[in-house]
Amino acid sequence: MQYRDPKTDDVYMIWDRWVKSKSHRSWRVYYKCAGHCVRVVPGTVWRDTEQEAEADLVKLAKERGLKKD
Repeated sequence: MQYRDPKTDDVYMIWDRWVKSKSHRSWRVYYKCAGHCVRVVPGTVWRDTEQEAEADLVKLAKERGLKKD
């Protein structure tokens, strides 16, 4: 699931990482700017499930007026 900011053309998505100490994956909301760099969205946190991270993404999309991509 991805969202695009119509003003800046940034793409917002969730990204996962492997947490070796916990032996599982975690997810967080990131965005890809026009320069193709991937950055974490300030104020977001790592989530234990993909569904929690997707809920964060949907909430962010509503707050910022992002369009589903």
